[in-house]
Amino acid sequence: MMSVDATRLSRTALLISDKTILKTEPPARSVWRRIIRCFLGGSLPFQNEILHYQANPDLFPNIQTIPEAKLILIAYRAPIGPTTPEDLTEDMIRALWDDIGAMRGHCSFGPVKHTAFRLINGPVPRALRDLFKSRAISPRRKLHLAFRLLALQVRQTRIGGTGRVVHNDLMLHNILKYDREFLPIDFEDVLVERKWIYADITDLIFQSENWTYDSALNQLRKISGKEKPPASDAVLKAHLKFGFLRYHIRATIMARLTAEQRSRAAAQLDRDFS
Repeated sequence: MMSVDATRLSRTALLISDKTILKTEPPARSVWRRIIRCFLGGSLPFQNEILHYQANPDLFPNIQTIPEAKLILIAYRAPIGPTTPEDLTEDMIRALWDDIGAMRGHCSFGPVKHTAFRLINGPVPRALRDLFKSRAISPRRKLHLAFRLLALQVRQTRIGGTGRVVHNDLMLHNILKYDREFLPIDFEDVLVERKWIYADITDLIFQSENWTYDSALNQLRKISGKEKPPASDAVLKAHLKFGFLRYHIRATIMARLTAEQRSRAAAQLDRDFS
């Protein structure tokens, strides 16, 4: 029998013979998750990723989906190195925004799955989920931050028209770096968003090293200025407040960061960001 070289990249991805990434459905780690999957036909984020690739075959020619076997096959091309905060220039962020915005959202979830997915993986629900997972934030602080997130959600108005595709997890490790381009990967949390359409932009801004409030707001103004109609400053400032909370809450639970980095992210949440 011929042996095959395989390297585990994550709990759901194997690199086979340096040519193909085999991605599988993540295991259900609790009884209640197994029960929910029985009703929903499996992991909703994994189903969502398959449906996103199927809705955009021209944009993902290197990806083959096999839904009945719950497999995704990705033709592998080695990046030149990790994406770093220094790579997050205005031009790079704008290019990623344009690339993701050109993607089509799928409409293949029925009403039950669609509602369940948004209740779990929408921008604000995801931030709340990360918040209550965090061990770096005190219970009292969690309640205060949850109130701030919910207040922003209630006050924010819909600005996306019919909606815009948002990656919804655009961390540096989900961006591959090549000679002339950066490619986002892992579209498990992708959705069509109407309120927090700049969530990907703020995720990237707050991962860069030299951001300031004024530079972040100006960057959002430039991007919004090319939309019809452009968003008001009040809406953009709400995006910055939400994006600041969302990113730093997420950073407190990221295993890729050191304990010191997670603690610094938690300390940032005490800032009066305005």
